[in-house]
Amino acid sequence: MAAVNLRIDEPANGSNLTGTAAVRLRGTLLSSGHPPLFYKWYSSELPPPETAPYDASIPVPGGGNALNFQVSLPPGSPQVLTLAAKDVLGDSAADAANVKNAGVAGGPAAPGNPAPCVVHVFIANLVAPGAGATLSKANSTLVAQAPWNWADTKYQAVNELQYRWKFAPQGAPAGRASAEFVAAASQLSFKYEKPVSKLTFKGALPAALSTGNYQLTLRVESKTNTGVGHEVSIPVVLAA
Repeated sequence: MAAVNLRIDEPANGSNLTGTAAVRLRGTLLSSGHPPLFYKWYSSELPPPETAPYDASIPVPGGGNALNFQVSLPPGSPQVLTLAAKDVLGDSAADAANVKNAGVAGGPAAPGNPAPCVVHVFIANLVAPGAGATLSKANSTLVAQAPWNWADTKYQAVNELQYRWKFAPQGAPAGRASAEFVAAASQLSFKYEKPVSKLTFKGALPAALSTGNYQLTLRVESKTNTGVGHEVSIPVVLAA
């Protein structure tokens, strides 16, 4: 089999990507003399397909240039990106038997891999409550988008995402305290769903909070560098 030499140009290994803005995936074919090649990108945080043809690659918008396009990546830190090329389009066992030219770039940081592509995607998506909702200080439910494989012990062994909820008083009466917290694992439950998997906190809010109008902020940040992250805010009302 002839080796296809590839390079991932964007995003750079180690990049911190925040929010839902499109990310450019760009690669370069370094070798020559191959027949027509088919390119596919893969992400460790893309949920596996559940219906045929079971293509687990990142869709190229509008059938455009697979070596240079923009796409919104799902949340996940770390997130491994891989670019693959081969001279057969399909992914079945029969297709694989006919491949004569193939290669990959990127992949995990591992011995023998000189150019991995591991990025960190921080997306704060506050699923619930909705803006203007009334929350009970004694027992509230807060729901955020989470990586699809959050419950996987292998993912949790390397997971860098941390969810922080912050409450800041708005308007009268003055002098009310603000508060924030990162929920303990025992206070969180997870549900795998498409298109958005959900991480749920259910319990009492910080005792320092009072009642009235507040700004609720969800911040999804790095455990090891809390200055890196993404956040969204909505108005809520706290009640006893």
